[in-house]
Amino acid sequence: MHKIRYISRINKRGWFGIPYTVWKVRTAHVDERNWRRLRNRPFSMSELMMI
Repeated sequence: MHKIRYISRINKRGWFGIPYTVWKVRTAHVDERNWRRLRNRPFSMSELMMI
């Protein structure tokens, strides 16, 4: 089991309804075959969900 760390953007609203963006580091757990496919290159959430 391997871990892939990626950054996702989360849209939030502040006190007076002012929108702002937060960047959050997330972790995906993948097996050996999918880790080789996804490592060292950018990937999208749809590719990650195909695992």
